Amino acid sequence: MSIHRNMKVTEIMKRIPGSEKMTLAELLEIVRRYESGGGGMSDGMTLTAFYEKVYLPEVSRPKGVKRLTMHEREVSLRYWEEITGRIAIGDVTKQTLCLYVEKLREKKLRPATIRKHCCALRAVLDYAGPKTETHRDAKELIPMVPAFPAVRVLYEVTARTPSREETQALIRAAKVAEFPKLPDITAPKWWECAYKMLLLTGMRKGDLLGLKWKHIQKIDTFWAFVIPPEVEKTGVEKVIPISTEAQEVLNEMPRGRNDDFIFQFPHSTTTFHKTRKQIIRQARLVREDRGTFHAIRRFVATVVQDAQLVLGHTTAAVTRMHYQSMRRAAEALEALTVK
Repeated sequence: MSIHRNMKVTEIMKRIPGSEKMTLAELLEIVRRYESGGGGMSDGMTLTAFYEKVYLPEVSRPKGVKRLTMHEREVSLRYWEEITGRIAIGDVTKQTLCLYVEKLREKKLRPATIRKHCCALRAVLDYAGPKTETHRDAKELIPMVPAFPAVRVLYEVTARTPSREETQALIRAAKVAEFPKLPDITAPKWWECAYKMLLLTGMRKGDLLGLKWKHIQKIDTFWAFVIPPEVEKTGVEKVIPISTEAQEVLNEMPRGRNDDFIFQFPHSTTTFHKTRKQIIRQARLVREDRGTFHAIRRFVATVVQDAQLVLGHTTAAVTRMHYQSMRRAAEALEALTVK
């Protein structure tokens, strides 16, 4: 499909996918963009141009995609242009994608980071690709979206997962914290409650820092955190039951208004990470990455039953891939005996 500036408005509308389902305002906005020359689409566009002119205004912004996610996609596209040049979308092949992955490996990027860049480009390519039953919004600029080569990711779960003793050491080490500076709670108490809440729920860092008092709701006979899609990483509403001990931790936090954050941190991200590193050094952990908020989530995954249900993963495969350790499986098999 190709739309040119000198075409009549009626001809442009005929070439807009799904125009019969759009409101008049949506049609006028798209036509205005095409008439101004800012929305012309063809398979001769580069992937970056397609992202800026089509994907960003039609997908990312209307759907409220987080700014961090948009930034990650833009970084992936910068790598793309650096490696492939200004190649047209219609000329992208399997060989192009293989070259992209190979050059990222040469940059000494971790497999997980490479796969993240591949996923970001996949999202943009899919939107430029052909329509399917599950993807009716595609722009049909390329007849077939080539597949990325598999990027194998092996996680050192055991090495990066703290022991129970280390998690307790982190709670004790919170006494050295100086931030956040809040009127109704000390910094050491804030970090102590944060680590305890992570240990009692297994939630992500983003979930914890995004929690508001209004997210605490009663479902049937129990209380739970109901995390809305715009806060949750997966974009799907998540429900985390609040245990009796977790409720005790909440009681130690100063109660604010419904729209107030429970674990508010009114300082920069740099201050947050500096304070966290100070606590980790005080705790004297074997490795620094065993003291992150996500490390606590990994610890919960190794000790709790029904880990998939607790962590809120969409499938058991996600839980196994990210949190199950081959070393733990080997130790379990070593314990078996035949006599």
